[in-house]
Amino acid sequence: MTINSGTKLYLKNANRLVVDAGSTIIIEDNVHIFGETATQFENTPQEIVGNRIIVNGSASIGPNVLFTALKNQTWDGLYLYGTGQSELIDVTFENCNLFCANGSLSVRDSDFDQSLVKCSGASMNFRDCTITGKMSFNNALEVR
Repeated sequence: MTINSGTKLYLKNANRLVVDAGSTIIIEDNVHIFGETATQFENTPQEIVGNRIIVNGSASIGPNVLFTALKNQTWDGLYLYGTGQSELIDVTFENCNLFCANGSLSVRDSDFDQSLVKCSGASMNFRDCTITGKMSFNNALEVR
């Protein structure tokens, strides 16, 4: 799947974008992805699903790609579950998450503003990045 250069993608309500195992998502330059809702667990009788991009395959993202929230809210963001290698170059995350489980992730020249970065059972390599917010590494294989 390819999201072409200059595209503005809006995830609203409980919408999610899912990339199957064995597939690749390519997000070309100058793409803006807007999310509206975060998954809620607390004080609810059941999980309330939020917006999320779920990649069970691999991803190539950037440059100048923006993941941000509508109306200064937060949203779930990008979840990388594939066992392959994913690369993010010159990507900005604002008020959303980046989660990586399995595989490996290389991130360079990117900014994270009030965005949770979480790794579980994966190798992550960050180079020349600015992070303002939280990072969590659970069972990370390697973080550089």
